[in-house]
Amino acid sequence: MKKLLAMLLALTLMLGAVPCLAEAGESETPLKLQWSQAIGIDTLFESPARDQQSLYPYMVFDTLMYWDGTNSEHVPALATEWSNNEDYTEFTLTIRDGVKWHDGETLTAEDVAFTIEYYIANPNSSGARRFQYVEGYDALKNGEAEHLSGMSVEGNVITLKLAKSYPLFLSGVYSTMILPKHLLGNMAWADIDSSDFWKKPIGCGAYRINEVSFPDYFTCVRFEDYWGEPAGIKNVQFVSYQTGGNEAAVAAMINGDIDFGTRQLITDRSIANNMIRQNADLKALSVNAHNVRCFVFNLNQRADGNMKPDLMKKEVRQAFDLLVDQQTIASFYGGQAIDSATLVNPNAFEYNTDIPYVPKDVAKAKQLLEEANFDFSQTIDIAYYYNDQTTADIMALLTQDFAEAGVKVNTYLMEGDLATLIYTTCNYDLLYLAGANSDAEQSAYYFQCTSWGTYTFMGQLEERTAMFDELMNAYNTTADAEARKELSWKMQALNYENAYMLPAYVLNQTVMYNTAAVEVPETALEAGGVNYCWSQWKMLK
Repeated sequence: MKKLLAMLLALTLMLGAVPCLAEAGESETPLKLQWSQAIGIDTLFESPARDQQSLYPYMVFDTLMYWDGTNSEHVPALATEWSNNEDYTEFTLTIRDGVKWHDGETLTAEDVAFTIEYYIANPNSSGARRFQYVEGYDALKNGEAEHLSGMSVEGNVITLKLAKSYPLFLSGVYSTMILPKHLLGNMAWADIDSSDFWKKPIGCGAYRINEVSFPDYFTCVRFEDYWGEPAGIKNVQFVSYQTGGNEAAVAAMINGDIDFGTRQLITDRSIANNMIRQNADLKALSVNAHNVRCFVFNLNQRADGNMKPDLMKKEVRQAFDLLVDQQTIASFYGGQAIDSATLVNPNAFEYNTDIPYVPKDVAKAKQLLEEANFDFSQTIDIAYYYNDQTTADIMALLTQDFAEAGVKVNTYLMEGDLATLIYTTCNYDLLYLAGANSDAEQSAYYFQCTSWGTYTFMGQLEERTAMFDELMNAYNTTADAEARKELSWKMQALNYENAYMLPAYVLNQTVMYNTAAVEVPETALEAGGVNYCWSQWKMLK
């Protein structure tokens, strides 16, 4: 512990020497934040199309629109206007004039079009499916075409033609972070994420990156040519706690070395409460979020070839569902988590109230396993990627609960390049998955989970395709909220019956800030929108 504190002190002293440029009369104190990325932080920044593990993408890049969680509406950002035809098969976006990139170049509609194609054609992108109904999507995704045939650009107007009606189209694409074509447009799609651009990426957001020292820290300064209201804080300092892990980051926030902590640092409310007991200046905010944590079966492939055919049996998956003690797991989060019978928040409009809650039932689980001729000599690998004590406690509980039914499990923490470990290597039988949908219009993150998640982890099984695709397509092409609710109930019932994904709980997010150091827009943050309202942030010292 002494060695860790010494390391943190040395790092703090080192960062204190980083020069901060500030106008006369303006605070030179930087906003101090944690720097974390799924790919690690040794050589490159992470593309926002792949993952968003810290506040850096929200500061450096900008989106087409913002979601105002307080007023439940989209508000203009890089797009000033948008419209659609009567049957929701064509959408137009008018791109703002006069927006500057951090290198001084002017943003155009061509940058937006390039970014949309990048999200689709880049094999590392996690957001391609938001554009899946645009004409030409499959051809571009599969490398059969160079451009998206359903997209056209005329002046500052982009038109997107869809292959089918999709009333919720803008709800999926509004938060796409736009990238500069003039710096990335001459590369192969697969090479972009590993290019030198990500050594010091250029965006058009409220902040630009100033100084980078991999893997320790980087600094940002307010972008004075930003199109919108200028950021309220001049300087920002991101510090890595990769060496000490989450324990080091928590200690840093308690000591005042981090001013604002997101869900990557504050993984549950109990951590926040413990931190407040040690530093009365810290305040926790509960953020409305459509987060679900669940267990996803890997029925597709493992790099080590150690597949478990028993998991293909519905009865085995149902038995595992009976061994997941949702109520106890949710209780670990001190009221922040809600145990749910489906992957939909029980407070959501689309939640299926007809589905019964499944309590832990070891006897029934064991009976199902025996009837399915389950091989009790095998070991089931359960992977997770949250490095905190609560998650460790959940894994210990699972090990104990499964053992009561005679099932041996091996739980392990995935460390390193999480994107590769999760999506490519796949050396697990169950993955403890956390997913979030920032769009409050589409309250059921479940629908993204069942379509995207089952393709990724389960493979395109014929039975899954037959069950879900027709309902998914109908849901995505239905404008009426009541009709979508009816379809959502059917999909929730199907997942309950087949146990493809086992719900653990629904979790609201917790963020925390140091009230002695920074003033933040609490109402906007609590509402759960993606607009962080940087103009309303203020340093207090």
